[in-house]
Amino acid sequence: MPNSDGAKLQCDHANKQEKQEKIDLEFLQLALKPSWKNTEKTEQPDFIIEDHDGSKFGLELTNIFQGDDNRKGSKAHQKEKTNANSLQKIRKECVELFPFCSEYSLDWGVEPFNEEKAIDLIKSIMNYIKNNCDVKIKSRHFLVKDYKIDECDENINGMHEGIQDFVHVKHDKYNPIWRVLADHLPLENKANREIQNCIDKKSKKLSSYKNKTNKVKLLISSYSFLHTSQSIYPDENFFPDLKGFDIVYFSYSPYGVIEYNSSKEKKIYSALNGEVTSQKFVDK
Repeated sequence: MPNSDGAKLQCDHANKQEKQEKIDLEFLQLALKPSWKNTEKTEQPDFIIEDHDGSKFGLELTNIFQGDDNRKGSKAHQKEKTNANSLQKIRKECVELFPFCSEYSLDWGVEPFNEEKAIDLIKSIMNYIKNNCDVKIKSRHFLVKDYKIDECDENINGMHEGIQDFVHVKHDKYNPIWRVLADHLPLENKANREIQNCIDKKSKKLSSYKNKTNKVKLLISSYSFLHTSQSIYPDENFFPDLKGFDIVYFSYSPYGVIEYNSSKEKKIYSALNGEVTSQKFVDK
């Protein structure tokens, strides 16, 4: 008999992936403003799309992360998820001890993140707030040294030059998010190698995609506002080997989409102002 918990996890993962695919496709449409007549959800490729002239093409979707992968995926993104899970465990424990925590957001700006030390530090911060602050309205930056409170001031900007380790706590009843700031920075790491790796990996299934339609495009999505591991962008003069794909799109939400096509032309579609720029590449 199938494991019901395992089946539920698989179902949840499939639903989450389908929702993300829909978001990625909608952002591509926002940037390109195409005249598609119909979009059909399939497998290998993810979508079959009918264009305005009645022709069809396949569109395969994938996400991109900086750095190296292992059998579970991106090592950098796995670390981000581990940190997030650890911080949520700490939040749950703190809410039990200090109920007002449920209405507080927390930005963790201490590097490196250490779960065991973070528990004691955050508990001491919440105890300080309980005893010294109006927990309903106040915001505090706590400067941290050796995982202990070094200074507390509601006017401190924890990100200014010279301050590295801090925890910012703020009353936020409707959006009390706890996050490790280092995992949510829009750093725009260079993505040339990672883009080519995505293309190489997906090209191994290209013959399967072409069983459904001869023309196949690839959409690679990054998100500058979600995780540091996904905040990546290619060099200006980078043009990948398309490995048989007719077009490769690189989406960098919320800003726009780069198109690399088989004519060795690069187009940039802005999702912010609708502008389109192009650059032609010549084989060396």
